[in-house]
Amino acid sequence: MVKGLRILILMVLGISFLFFMAGCGAEKKPQNTSTKSAALEDESAGKVLKLGRITYLDPREMIKQHKPLLDYLANRLKKYGYKKVKLVLAKDYEGVLKKLLRGDIDVAWLGTAVYAQLLNQGKELPVLVRAVWKGKPTYKGMIVVRADSPINAIKDLKGKKFAFVDEHSASGFEYPFALLVENGINPRTDFAQIGFLKQHDRVLKAVFLGKFDAGAVYKDARKRIKDEIPPSKFKIIAETKNIPNEPIVVRKDLSENVKEEIKKALLDLKIDDPQSRKILKSFGELTGFIEASPKDYYYAAKVLRIIKKYWH
Repeated sequence: MVKGLRILILMVLGISFLFFMAGCGAEKKPQNTSTKSAALEDESAGKVLKLGRITYLDPREMIKQHKPLLDYLANRLKKYGYKKVKLVLAKDYEGVLKKLLRGDIDVAWLGTAVYAQLLNQGKELPVLVRAVWKGKPTYKGMIVVRADSPINAIKDLKGKKFAFVDEHSASGFEYPFALLVENGINPRTDFAQIGFLKQHDRVLKAVFLGKFDAGAVYKDARKRIKDEIPPSKFKIIAETKNIPNEPIVVRKDLSENVKEEIKKALLDLKIDDPQSRKILKSFGELTGFIEASPKDYYYAAKVLRIIKKYWH
């Protein structure tokens, strides 16, 4: 009986061993890693160029808006081994800059003042092109008074009440501020009152109503309220220098061939070409790009230095 029990135990152990060996030899099914695999496929099948921008719309809307441009650039960069061009968003320009300086993105669509700030920090990143909006690569700010005002020049503003738009507005504060200083007016000490009214329209209306003697707005601002107040009701006493539209910059160590191809691709976008128009119109009033260099933003950097000295 003991011998029979021993045989039975050996048989059970033998069968268990066979099942164990069969399990070890069986092919293991892969885990569900579809998301990770897709990401790896993107990287392994070809390089990915990354374009950085601030999040100025809902991220889903921004991806939709940029898709025609991203697809166009990806097609142009195929010959350099790029599979796709990807949009990378940051909540502010500081975030975009950090990504660019770290090499996390390759290209950045910056704001004029942000690039000027970089120049003042000694960081002259390569500029490929700058945007053209409504057919213009630059715009201006201006200082206005009522048409019947006795104020005819900047020197007449001393002791007056002056309205700006916002401290971060190039045409509604920064450039007019520099213009005033360069013409002998220190806004901090020479005005009886300063107001920041947040909107160009509000500045114009406040000047028209006599709440302020003069104000700074962008050059075409009067057209926005022409149905309420005719442009003829205002007098322009001074205009700022040209304010360059926003630059598209790249990291310094990006291949020269790739830089040139991106630059050429953007310059090739013409509003009178049907295919180009579809790409440009996805951004509203964008009508193209023109060649640009860091020199285009040297005066913008000077403006920030003037503000730092006389305002902050």
